[in-house]
Parts: sequence; structure tokens; C-alpha cells
Amino acid sequence: DDDDPANLALSAKKNACYGKFIEHSTLRVEKIEIPFENTSLPGYLHFPPNATGRVPCVVFLGGLDNFKEMLVASHGDKLLERGMAVLAFDGPGQNEARISRKIHCTTNNFIAAGTSAMDFLQARRDIDPDRIGITGISMGSFWLTQIVAHDHRYKAAAGFYICHESGM
Repeated sequence: DDDDPANLALSAKKNACYGKFIEHSTLRVEKIEIPFENTSLPGYLHFPPNATGRVPCVVFLGGLDNFKEMLVASHGDKLLERGMAVLAFDGPGQNEARISRKIHCTTNNFIAAGTSAMDFLQARRDIDPDRIGITGISMGSFWLTQIVAHDHRYKAAAGFYICHESGM
């Protein structure tokens, strides 16, 4: 139940805890908003250690039961260690986008979310617009195939713990 008081309280606590993580992190992490339809999708843009100039970036899509705070490792993240920024966001039907913004997942609105994420990244001066890839876990592996089929600006795509059948 999206409006369950316990669910809302736990989500608010999770957000507050992640805010403290950002405050004390040795890495640069930005809380961001990706324009989407009449609202926005909440996310975090994580930068690799000692990032200077324009860096490559990977958009990381979680599954339906994932949330943006769990996608990037607080220590030893393999993408960050390799000098890539990571954009993790709650897309349609996921955590904060669903419970506080009432953005539900449809058969194809992750395509628009992926395009909006790309637009957001390409407008930044600290992200290399020619080196943006996308990855996804579980249902995110399904959505990334939809996104790259419609948005050819993504330079690479890789999924893991593959979702073979969406059930939609």
C-alpha cells in the first residue's frame, strides 16, 4: 500500500540516512531530479574518486523491488573505481517515485525515463556526453533493452540477473 504510514515513515528514514551518507562520503554524490512528465524522478549522481573534467557515466536501473540507494556500493563500487560516474534513480513504479510522487510503471514509460536521464546527463558539463552507457539488474535489464532500442545515444548496454519475461 503506497500510503501505508509505516511504509512512508521507513522511506523518509531511508532518505534521511542516505542524506547523512552523502554528507560524510569521501566521494562526490549529488541528489538530483530528472524531469519526467509533469514531475520528476529522484536520483543520485555519484562521481568517481578524483574526478576532473568530463567523465563517462553509467545509468544504473534497478528492478521493481530495488531502490536507488542500494544500487551504488558505498565502498568499492566497481564502476566508480574504474573512473565512471553512476546515475541511480527511482523510475516509474519504484520506491520514492511511486510512493511519494504516484508515478506508476506502465508497459513503456521507462523508455521516457531513460530518454529523460540521457537528456539530463547530456546537459551537464561534468559528464562526457559521448560516453554514457546503461546497465540494469532484474527488471532493469528488461527496461534497458527498451530504452536503447529507442534512444541510440547510449553507447553501451549490459544487464545482469536478466529478466527474460516481464509478465506485462
